[in-house]
Amino acid sequence: MSWDTIIGQDRIKHFLQRILLSGNIGSAYLFWGAPGVGADAVAVEFGKALNCISPIRSDSTLAACDQCRHCRQFAQLQHPNLHLLFPLPAGKRSKAETVWESLSEEQMENVHQALQQKVTDPYLPLEIPGAQSIKIQQIRELRKTLSLAPSVPTGRRIVLILAADTLTTEAANALLKTLEEPHPDTTILLTAERKERLLPTILSRCQILRCEPLPEEAIAEALQHRHHLSEDMARLLAHLAEGDYARAQAMVTTDMERLIELAIEFLRAALRPSQWGIHIAQQIEQLQSFDKSQQIAFLQILQRWLRLAWEASLTGTVDHLPPLFQRTPLARFAQLYTTADFPSVLTEIEHTISALQHNQQLALSIYHFVFRLRKLLLQKTDVS
Repeated sequence: MSWDTIIGQDRIKHFLQRILLSGNIGSAYLFWGAPGVGADAVAVEFGKALNCISPIRSDSTLAACDQCRHCRQFAQLQHPNLHLLFPLPAGKRSKAETVWESLSEEQMENVHQALQQKVTDPYLPLEIPGAQSIKIQQIRELRKTLSLAPSVPTGRRIVLILAADTLTTEAANALLKTLEEPHPDTTILLTAERKERLLPTILSRCQILRCEPLPEEAIAEALQHRHHLSEDMARLLAHLAEGDYARAQAMVTTDMERLIELAIEFLRAALRPSQWGIHIAQQIEQLQSFDKSQQIAFLQILQRWLRLAWEASLTGTVDHLPPLFQRTPLARFAQLYTTADFPSVLTEIEHTISALQHNQQLALSIYHFVFRLRKLLLQKTDVS
């Protein structure tokens, strides 16, 4: 990982490089943004640059060399000056002295695997079974560690708190004490999806940097380079990812052409004049065999196809369809439903995607959507 391999986020990268060149390093920074936009990647790279012993300098940039022992250790999240905190599951060993000792062998293995995945790709979410929050005991142990002399006298101690918005109230208040009395040569880096979930007093003591959703062009370029996708497929996934590279990566192995076919089959079933419920039940049965990311990708494909149909109904042409959609009956569909309320249909799909993301039952969400879909697509505008 280097500044060049971080996708997008040019504004933040330039800001951090100016800080590195000035040597005026703050005591706390918060990097926040949607999952998959690179907040963790930026934080790790910043911490690595602060501990590199042979940084590469120019008039306007400073970057870690990625070759020295400190860079290699930091990239593996194993540097002695790095103190890493993240949500952990509740320990199963009640008499343990530390949080780590309370974890069972299975829990430790789950944590190890999650960290290895994070090292391999910092854009991947840190998913540990049973882990929901950062607990006060973790902060107490951090405070004890920081009270001791650093393991390595050179460089800067880095506290990296991933998913800081999962801090319990007690843990957040304990962390606040550390932020109020910063240790010398120590910088605390927090990453979060929702900054509003953090205490205002914590926010007031951090330099806050928002990681914006990534441009489609940047995601598409990364997919082509890192996953060797065709330009058409990379652009489609980048569009569906909505600025989230992790979401785009999750769809790399998905058969998009098959999802397009399923979306058309779904529409045909939903808009049948009779017995549509039976046919939708069959569609739902297929969808239930997918994982959640594939179910959401299916709805995004459906949304994309309907948006193209809406554009075709307005312009009367399908000359500029993306290649993967050119062989579909989109032109005929647009002619049949020229008076449909497409904007509301697209909004309903957004609501359905949100429901699935919040773990609402698939069948209930789909049936509700189909009821609305039939009303919005089959209604005729009164032009008298």
